[in-house]
Amino acid sequence: MEQFFQSGDLIQDKYRVVDILGQGGIATTYRAENQIDGEIVAVKVLFLHQMTDWKTLELFEREAKVLSSLKHP
Repeated sequence: MEQFFQSGDLIQDKYRVVDILGQGGIATTYRAENQIDGEIVAVKVLFLHQMTDWKTLELFEREAKVLSSLKHP
């Protein structure tokens, strides 16, 4: 399975990777810490070169919108 980041890596100069939450065919989800406020977040990385159609990207964007609206400790 493809892995883009390792524990300790910094994503977008803001999120420090803690560990991997899950991996699938076209994405990997990481547990990360927001370096500004210490909040623990999930960061999902989609591997565009493994996509077979644009519907996958559309579903990924929809999932991101829904998940970003959730508030959970």
